[in-house]
Amino acid sequence: MKIVRISGLIILLAAFIAFPLVFSDQETTTIAVFTLFFAAAASGWNIFSGYTGYIALGHAVYFGIGAYAMALLCQAWNIPAGYAPFFLLPLTGLIAAAFAVPFGWIALRTRRHTFVVITIATFFIMQLNYATHGLQLTLHYSGFGRAQFAYTI
Repeated sequence: MKIVRISGLIILLAAFIAFPLVFSDQETTTIAVFTLFFAAAASGWNIFSGYTGYIALGHAVYFGIGAYAMALLCQAWNIPAGYAPFFLLPLTGLIAAAFAVPFGWIALRTRRHTFVVITIATFFIMQLNYATHGLQLTLHYSGFGRAQFAYTI
């Protein structure tokens, strides 16, 4: 059974690596990347809400912090599109965790409605923070001036 699981993971990894080479159309790879983004967000929601029973309304904040950290790091370090940004995923996960752990430490000590209020307040605080300081962070009023989501090979 363990061999089947390991071989399945190797086949899945090979499919992920080969996907941009087989489907070089920019629209197809963009849809695939967004599908992976939403699958990761849904998995995070399922793991947290499914195992704890809490309804977290601000979990997208930390997903967004990781995404903006990735974009800022790629922009600052001149990392081109392609496979290279994926090597930054552990670092951006740590950056998102650095923001999430202090809020989670406080929020998980509460119960029921208070937890929901704290998580939605976290969302609004981060939204207000970006609205007032977003230009200094990304040098553009509505995110990045040139967002590039598709692979280039």
